[in-house]
Amino acid sequence: MTRSASMAAAALAVGLAIAAAPAAHADDFSGTYSFNAPAQGYTKGFSTTWTVTPCGDDCRHITTATGGTDTDAHREGPHWVFYRYADPGVDCPSNAYIMTRTKMPATLRYTVDPEKMIGQFQPEGTPCGGTPMPSRFDLTKLS
Repeated sequence: MTRSASMAAAALAVGLAIAAAPAAHADDFSGTYSFNAPAQGYTKGFSTTWTVTPCGDDCRHITTATGGTDTDAHREGPHWVFYRYADPGVDCPSNAYIMTRTKMPATLRYTVDPEKMIGQFQPEGTPCGGTPMPSRFDLTKLS
């Protein structure tokens, strides 16, 4: 084998090894976090503490200090996603003229960006009769 052929074979082997390697994720989404969702849209502001523990390669178990969440989040691209049923889940305005609110049960979809330590949640479907806007939240790592 000539020198250029052996170099090409080595480059091909390295390229195949890189292509075959599983995608690495830079984040280490585990530990204890302060969760803060300011008042917005259909939710009053609230805060709690999340405890996040690994439960597999692309799985993180999330529990909250308030007991409202005890579920697994799974990776969807660069984000962690989980669903939580809440009753009541959202505050819906009764109508445009009377600003009373009706509390409705909902399944909320949470999306977490572990690199930026932000996320959003939004009801699945239309519990208030219209397309719901997502609400944002911030995470601060405590330990």
